[in-house]
Amino acid sequence: MAEEHWLELEGDKWCSELSVDWPSYVEMEAEGSLISLAARHGGELVGYSVTILCTPLYSDELRTGVNSAIFLRKEHRCGGLGTRMILATESAARQAGAKMMTWHAKPATSMAHVMEGMGYEVKTSNYSRGI
Repeated sequence: MAEEHWLELEGDKWCSELSVDWPSYVEMEAEGSLISLAARHGGELVGYSVTILCTPLYSDELRTGVNSAIFLRKEHRCGGLGTRMILATESAARQAGAKMMTWHAKPATSMAHVMEGMGYEVKTSNYSRGI
């Protein structure tokens, strides 16, 4: 499913290919800094949410959940499952001590609209280009 996600959303395929660092995920999970949630429909995996728990260097009291990836197969994107995944991710992060959540969404996508509708605000913008 990670490849399906990458093929749909990665705009810079020319400079990178999908190469998941699975050992780092296992390490983060073992140290309690990874939240991985699965969305299933009739036992079939249809989506996931992966969040990294971290503390910014500027505030050692601000444990933050930074969502690394959220994905639902297209046929499961209606009906509120995405919103339920977001709320479940927030809840898991809160239970792990996070006081803030950060999500990444490309501008003018359905994810950006969902975030705005849930009361999230744009705090920063990221700019990138190949070098």
